[in-house]
Amino acid sequence: MTKTDKHKTIKATQEYIGSLRFWMMPQDGGQIVEVTYAVDEDGVWSRTCDRSDRSQSYHFAAYPASATEEQLQFEPQNGKLPKHNKWHRVSIV
Repeated sequence: MTKTDKHKTIKATQEYIGSLRFWMMPQDGGQIVEVTYAVDEDGVWSRTCDRSDRSQSYHFAAYPASATEEQLQFEPQNGKLPKHNKWHRVSIV
């Protein structure tokens, strides 16, 4: 993964994206547009899959520097994302 460029697009390799484990939250299940989430040491990743046309897009949001350990807990089974900053589009390189 690389950090944001001046246009606020995150660049990531397909290999890195493939190494993340994405989870679906209960409230997002059973939809045509499926949104799943993963976390790493830098922040939260989202993957949006439109099952009608099989398109996928990715977004990334960094953790805020001031977040506490409790705010960074990831509990997808309970519908809880860690505290994060603004979402940015991810470009696969």
